Amino acid sequence: MKSVKGFIRKHVLLSLTAFGLVLSGALVWALHPDEVELFELSEQWATENTLNGPCEDKTDQQGQDYFFTQQEAPCDSTNAVINDSGAPGDPLDPDNDDWETIYADLGLNTPAGIVIPGAPVPPATPGDYLVATGIIVDHINPDGTDDSMFTTGGSKDVNDISQWMHTITKPTPDKDNILHAFAALYRQDDNSITPELPPACDDPEADTTGIDCINPKNNFEDIYIYFGMDRLANNGAADLGFWLFKAPINQASDGTFVDDLGNPATQTIGNILILSEFNQGGAIADLKVYEWVGAGGSDGPLNLLEEGADCDFVDFAIPGTSPTRDGVAGPPIYPGQDVCGNVNTVAEVAPWKFHPKFDDTCNDNPAEEYDATDCTFPPSSFYEGGANLTALGLTGCFSNFLAETRSSPSLDAQLKDFVLGEFDTCSIMASKSVDSELSKIGDAVTYTVSVENTGISPLYLESIDDSIAGDLLSGGTPNTGVSNVVANPVGCNALAAQLDPMDTCEVTYDYTVQAGDPDPVDNTVTFTYREGNDGGTLEGQAFSSTSNETLNLFAPDISATKVADTEISKVGDTIGYTITITNDSSSDTPDLVFDTISDSIAGNLLTGSTNTGVSNLVDNCGASLSSATGSCTITYDYTVQPGDADPLVNTVDIDTHPTGFSNDVDTSANESVNLFDPDISATKVADAEISKVGDTIGYTITITNDSSSDTPDLVFDQISDSIAGNLLTGSTNTGVSNLVDNCGSSLSNATGSCTITYDYTVQVGDAEPLDNLVSIESYPTGFSNDVDTSASDSATVLHPDYTLDKSCQSEPADLGTSISFYVTLENHGDVALDIELTDPDLVGSPLSFSLGVATGADDPVCTEVSLDNGDPSDGCHRIEGSILADTVGTQFLSTATGLGTISAVEGLPNELERTDDATCDVTDIGATRTLGFWKSHISDGELFVEPDWVESVQYGYTCHVLEDHILGDLTFEWTENDGSPYLDLGWKQVRSCEDLFSIFWAHPSRESDGGKRNKSCSAQIGSSDILAAALLNVALDNGASIDSQLIQDLIDALESGNFRDIKDAAGPVNNYNESGDSQAIIDLDGTMIPHADPNGGKEFASPFEFGDCD
Repeated sequence: MKSVKGFIRKHVLLSLTAFGLVLSGALVWALHPDEVELFELSEQWATENTLNGPCEDKTDQQGQDYFFTQQEAPCDSTNAVINDSGAPGDPLDPDNDDWETIYADLGLNTPAGIVIPGAPVPPATPGDYLVATGIIVDHINPDGTDDSMFTTGGSKDVNDISQWMHTITKPTPDKDNILHAFAALYRQDDNSITPELPPACDDPEADTTGIDCINPKNNFEDIYIYFGMDRLANNGAADLGFWLFKAPINQASDGTFVDDLGNPATQTIGNILILSEFNQGGAIADLKVYEWVGAGGSDGPLNLLEEGADCDFVDFAIPGTSPTRDGVAGPPIYPGQDVCGNVNTVAEVAPWKFHPKFDDTCNDNPAEEYDATDCTFPPSSFYEGGANLTALGLTGCFSNFLAETRSSPSLDAQLKDFVLGEFDTCSIMASKSVDSELSKIGDAVTYTVSVENTGISPLYLESIDDSIAGDLLSGGTPNTGVSNVVANPVGCNALAAQLDPMDTCEVTYDYTVQAGDPDPVDNTVTFTYREGNDGGTLEGQAFSSTSNETLNLFAPDISATKVADTEISKVGDTIGYTITITNDSSSDTPDLVFDTISDSIAGNLLTGSTNTGVSNLVDNCGASLSSATGSCTITYDYTVQPGDADPLVNTVDIDTHPTGFSNDVDTSANESVNLFDPDISATKVADAEISKVGDTIGYTITITNDSSSDTPDLVFDQISDSIAGNLLTGSTNTGVSNLVDNCGSSLSNATGSCTITYDYTVQVGDAEPLDNLVSIESYPTGFSNDVDTSASDSATVLHPDYTLDKSCQSEPADLGTSISFYVTLENHGDVALDIELTDPDLVGSPLSFSLGVATGADDPVCTEVSLDNGDPSDGCHRIEGSILADTVGTQFLSTATGLGTISAVEGLPNELERTDDATCDVTDIGATRTLGFWKSHISDGELFVEPDWVESVQYGYTCHVLEDHILGDLTFEWTENDGSPYLDLGWKQVRSCEDLFSIFWAHPSRESDGGKRNKSCSAQIGSSDILAAALLNVALDNGASIDSQLIQDLIDALESGNFRDIKDAAGPVNNYNESGDSQAIIDLDGTMIPHADPNGGKEFASPFEFGDCD
């Protein structure tokens, strides 16, 4: 078997005379005993016939068979007739529903992918059912195999659905194997009769609950369900059941049943179970209706509501009487069977493909055309039943229908085969309309939204969502443009408002079309109702329905152009104007009616024009303009009058409205005709505001045509310059050069401007200031007008000049003393200068100050007083400085550089640079000793001991200077310290007297082990003693100074080991060692110089390994 979802739902109210469905006339008649004529016929039939007897000759008063009109069959009341053309409640009416009708409407409700060739096409007018499943096919695969069925011991009606299981592998006995199942729901609504009021309505003390004593017809509006199935084999009785589930139930792939969210499905209070039986004799032995109550029912979770059997069309009663049923008096109002069923007792033609186990005549090959006449239902193969849900007190909404076969009549019988399908009994239908098919922005329309309860149970309003109005529940705030929200009936749009079956709630509102609304305006409303209402709290299933309506918007629009036949004119000339008006509206816009067409020159163009200068007016537009016509024109001529503005602007304003609407749809257009206006201007700019004789000034003359755009080109008559002369013919004036004329003979306003440039060298005798004037004369082409202009510029001519002198004072200077010098500046020009003086010998260099003009501009004189007063503003300034005399002989002082700029007038670019330097004589009185002195004044410590000598000279004077003046004084320039002090010789680090003696006494050509030194090594050892002697000389308290670079050069050469570099660097240092040998040594710590002890020192340093190169 297969769960079937998504079948076609039909919600059609029954006609005035039809109020239900059943497949056999007996079933319908038994459940609907409500027509007086029908009851009379049934009494006649009951008098003349016995049950289970033939009745082919028994006809009604019109000569019609009571139940079968299309096939010969017995009139047994237990026969289930598939196509009897009988109406529910009236077997003589061929226009009402039958199972064949439902099959014709909905076809076979099959799993996806299964195609039934030749299945009937649904009719244009469907049946009258509220809900129908169609004919549900109970198999999965297209070939009809793999029928699914219940499995496990928990699959019982008395158990919760969560305990049910299904499978496709467990075989089902053929007699219990369902092939098809079906169900349909109807509302009885018989308005063809006028029943009497029930007696209870006349009894003040009677209980009239559930009885409508105002409109007795409402007592007939009951809800009926009809259901049925067919089975594979009829060789034995089969117990069967039919479930109506309130909550959705679906088959899961794992063999369980789940809800729509995939959660385990469970039983819901109010689910309905109808149990019955297939039997071979055709009689329904027992039929029971249960309601699932969860606990406390007549049978635990199930509560028995009603029992029934065969559908008995004889045991009816005329309305208002007290009939009997099975000899027992019935209720006094509208009796009848509330539940009954039928099984076919003879073979019946099957409307759909049906292949019973014991009949091979039916063609069920899906590849072949379907022929309904090939298939029949053998006796006891087809079951149908019905129940009056209203009479049984079973209300509310249902979602699914399940047909099942069971192992026995017991409530806890094991379930076998089943068919599951959707069976939604509650639904709503929304609709939406608007009172106009056409509107526009700013107009108001009225929308009507409504919803009808097309199901069987009252529903409760949860929301009304409208895409334009927003929340239409009463109390909600409507959206912009929405007004006059009205509900009919009043309050039906309130939260939780009840909507009864077949009732309608309608809401109207006005909406003003907003700017920006789309065209068309698509308006959608969605109603949502709930199944239950618990004191204002909505609960249960939700039911929604959506409807939409479109409103076309027309867009009125108009545009215009105004064109003159000339772009330039003058007083007395004629201009032709053409006005074109275009209807740019959407195609659905009504014609635009002209209200006014007002022209700033011609006046009212709808009535003609008498304005001065206007002539030849032709109006082709008329009174209105449609979008189909598109456009129209109005033309006239105008003669330009004295006093007309330039430009001559002409505007037309058009006012219209759409036919039938009051909206203003306006536009305007204008045209401008120039009465041309010639004009010219010029500028003259020098590239320097200040200059001096001999300097060059660059001049740029810019001529601009400022005329109106329609002015003809301006022709140059003359361009005369006060310095350069006639610029149109070139210039030969003195000092003028590089003349470039970019203007030519004329200038258009399109070009805009042009330039003439030239250079001028300031001449001796030029005026101060230097004024320069250019005059331009021109006229418009074709016109005699003079259009002239001029421009000038002025430059200041200055004569800046100053001197700078640097000189040495008090020569010669002693080496190591200060050298004094002067830097003297005198301004001999005619303008003050900003001076920036740069001299490395001056403290604080560079120095900035303003140097004024010296007294006597023609022959300025600076005195000692003016030079030394410290005030440069008088044009005379002298600065004194000093440096250390560190070079014996001629010592060069640094160059002093002055940059002078003019500060009196801003903008002069010239910089006046002056430089000077000086030399000073330096004498040196410092002491030095030769290498021989330092080499011999060493000792082994045995000669110079206490008390005759202090400790410092125990190892000779050389060691004293090394240890106390060099290694003991970390401020000495050539003393290094890496944790212990040393004297850096580049390639050697002297840290003791032993190291120094090894340098002095090492053999110049052999290593300490007797090995021969190479050339570079010999140079290193031979020059290291020269460097050591020089550093000892520098360390003397009055040692002669030496250029530090000479020392560094020798250190670097010794470190590199390059023979040539060593020799080159050693010479100047050796000369230094011999330069001060005649000067006495001054030892500020009082140390006396002992005599030499060369042998002792030599022995002390032996074997001289420190002097080795390797």
